[in-house]
Amino acid sequence: MAVKKGAQEASQDDVMSAADLKQILATAKRGESPACVVALTTSKDGIILVDKRKKPKALRAALIKLADATGLELAKPSIRFGRATVDTDNAPGLLTLTVNKDPAGGMELHILKVLKKSGFTKVEITTDTGLENEPEADDAQDDAASSAPSGAATQPSDDTQDPDDAQSPAEDAVTPPSDTVVAADQTGPAETQQDDSATKIAALTKQLTDLVKQMMPIVAADPSRVQSLKGLATAAQTALKSGDADAAGQAVQSLSEALAQPSQTQAQAPTDTPAQAPNTAAFAKARLAWVATRKKIEADLGKLHSEMTKAYDGHGFAADLDKVFQTKVEPVLGSLDESLADKLDEVTNNSDPATHTKLVGEAKKILQDYESYISQEPLIAQLDDNPFVPLQIEKTLMATLKALEKVIA
Repeated sequence: MAVKKGAQEASQDDVMSAADLKQILATAKRGESPACVVALTTSKDGIILVDKRKKPKALRAALIKLADATGLELAKPSIRFGRATVDTDNAPGLLTLTVNKDPAGGMELHILKVLKKSGFTKVEITTDTGLENEPEADDAQDDAASSAPSGAATQPSDDTQDPDDAQSPAEDAVTPPSDTVVAADQTGPAETQQDDSATKIAALTKQLTDLVKQMMPIVAADPSRVQSLKGLATAAQTALKSGDADAAGQAVQSLSEALAQPSQTQAQAPTDTPAQAPNTAAFAKARLAWVATRKKIEADLGKLHSEMTKAYDGHGFAADLDKVFQTKVEPVLGSLDESLADKLDEVTNNSDPATHTKLVGEAKKILQDYESYISQEPLIAQLDDNPFVPLQIEKTLMATLKALEKVIA
């Protein structure tokens, strides 16, 4: 029977030791892609669990069970699942974690702290929403199912539970997936997640092509709609070219909804003054621009942390350096959060003119708060002046926000 530890005692070592982590991640250096789950604790410590046999979704449920058994307090909204890869030819010290959703703010820095014990000097977290479509059953369950008689009924594994519903009593014996290090590797090809993403992009491309065909007779009959419909189509095409399936899906959906709306000449009597349709494409592009800027700043701060760690390696400052980043640097991204992106998303998906005006006003207020924070926070200028990595955080942020001001007018 597993004995639950106090919440203050549980840590990464209770989930997976550095030795086990290093051993499994060695398979990533051989071109394989073990499943991984990353999360933050309620005290902002990084947690990572990897396994060669389990599927990513099943590994997520296993982490939640393990946390319950050991008393580890996870911040459940931060949990992400996916696969780990290493480009041994170009960046052998970089571990790339491809997960199902955008990582929580500052997650790369916390996970890197854990991975350093396993020999990695850098970590990059990318997103592939196609992972959401992968099956939940792990390979061991698949093997059992395939060997069972055809008439036998199989029971769903506990590992397929939704993380919010998963309950595991502390007295249940939980075996960390790291025990599977010596088992035969049955993981599928590393390209599976890329194939899922490519399939989604291909489907959206076909959908966009069909919508553009529908658009032609509509704009021919009502030229006043050319600008808005063309803008939506262009935004969808741009997202598809960049490989951003989420943004492409939103843009394609917006175009589909716009095409379904009646023309102004059909919806209103000739004596009415047609309402000016909001340029949703411009707001969709503005959202993408802000998300991209935040990711760049987060990546730049990760590089700074890595270079400073190298510079002070062996001087005993590692713990102090990590503490400075947690308490001083990470709050910068926390203040420049995703509120603007979320509000612009609301603007893009809204079709009511009165609500549109209200939402745009709220977005403008958030943007102004960002600009005020940047101009008053001295730490940003100090980060730009650091002697380790050339940074232009203030310039990058202000350039993006000034460009967005022209859209959110």
